[in-house]
Amino acid sequence: MLASDWLSFDHISSPSAIIFPIAKLAKELHKLGVLLLVDGAHAPGQLPLDLENLGADFYTGNLHKWCYAPRGCAFLWVAPEHRDSLEPLITSHLYKQDMTDQFFMQGCIDHTPFLSSLPALQFYEKLGGYAALLAHTQPLLDWAQQMLCHALGTPVLPVPPDMVAPFMRVLRLPHSDKYSLSRSEAERMMDDLSGGYGAVAVITCFSGHLWLRISANAYNCKEDYLELKEVLQKCL
Repeated sequence: MLASDWLSFDHISSPSAIIFPIAKLAKELHKLGVLLLVDGAHAPGQLPLDLENLGADFYTGNLHKWCYAPRGCAFLWVAPEHRDSLEPLITSHLYKQDMTDQFFMQGCIDHTPFLSSLPALQFYEKLGGYAALLAHTQPLLDWAQQMLCHALGTPVLPVPPDMVAPFMRVLRLPHSDKYSLSRSEAERMMDDLSGGYGAVAVITCFSGHLWLRISANAYNCKEDYLELKEVLQKCL
């Protein structure tokens, strides 16, 4: 049976793009008899993952964010010692069989996203894999973050360098009479950027400020962020 005490942590926080030290957290939690469930939505493709040795009891991640798979393509990894105690909410013909088979065999579930995962990962490697993507995105994002901070007169989110997500950066937005400080106002600004200027950007609200999260992938270039700068100056 599974223990009743467990905690969930992001591997990479979506609003702040902070990498959490999962291996250290797992070690300390296990000393207390607490299980660890990791929400790794942003990690696959953005971080090298060795799930067998990471220390988490459960790990779930998406392949559509950074691995070029379609939406709905995700995975659940479970430490071997917990696999006999875990069952899907939806049961089908393979009830009480192998855990992987139980999760895979769920009636009329659409397997298309999962069938696409191998070609998506092959495409990831064809681009050069993690090293090549990092070599492209890291200097581009460092430049874009500083360029936007200079243009807007605001600082970056203060994060230790080893906790910054490789393909994302966060900077503070300046005060605006147009938008107050709340999650709903951050969402309204995203709607305004999208509907009024054709720009998609992530705006969040925490620690008493609105924040802009930018990201980069193989297809991004400096012109994308220069255009974003002009749009933000108009919108704010």
